[in-house]
Amino acid sequence: MTGEEGLEHDRAFLRRVLAGVVTPDTHPWAFDEDVVQFAVARVEQDDPAWLLAQLADRGHPFDGRANVVAATHQVRAEALAILRRERPDYLR
Repeated sequence: MTGEEGLEHDRAFLRRVLAGVVTPDTHPWAFDEDVVQFAVARVEQDDPAWLLAQLADRGHPFDGRANVVAATHQVRAEALAILRRERPDYLR
């Protein structure tokens, strides 16, 4: 798998998390085994603008976006600001 193919694979997986298809309840292994964490880390590194745009997209359920935000590091401040525009008390 090339770097671009891997990035697209991570984006596709994160779209499922964002959509609420993959959650800690439905797919605990994805969270317990750091699958979400590693996918977020790779996308943060290679395409942070895409990640932030997805987090700002209110077409994704809030909880799905919050599950992704929880795994952010490099864009954590921006990601939290995005969700706090919607829910000012989020993680305060």
